[in-house]
Amino acid sequence: MPPDIVSGQDLDDVAAYVGEWAGVEGAAPPTVAGGPGAQVFANNGCGGCHTFKAAGSGGVTGPPLEEALLPGDTTAEIEEMVVNPNAEIAKGYPANVMPQNFGQTLSKKELEDLVQYLYENSGAGEGQGGGKSKG
Repeated sequence: MPPDIVSGQDLDDVAAYVGEWAGVEGAAPPTVAGGPGAQVFANNGCGGCHTFKAAGSGGVTGPPLEEALLPGDTTAEIEEMVVNPNAEIAKGYPANVMPQNFGQTLSKKELEDLVQYLYENSGAGEGQGGGKSKG
């Protein structure tokens, strides 16, 4: 993850959480509402960087998902954004901030669940469908 995503009290809270649960047998991330794709979104810290209404997240390191990035995209286009984030950079955001390894770290099922969650909750697939400029 990029440096300095959290600071101040948020940094203290993250450190306390990790300190309490790291290495604890049977410890798992908190369960979130919204199904398996929402859980993948939460488990991988996507909301720490992206604003996404369905997840109740307000990150600002990356572009807001349902406003600037996903509406009109197909599931294949969304998957490409996840596994190859530098292929197309949203205007106003730098390259090499989003982790480049989600294609390796997520299982095929997790990736499918995440893409479907993003697709169903972002307005993706509406309108003309893909091919639009993100920058």
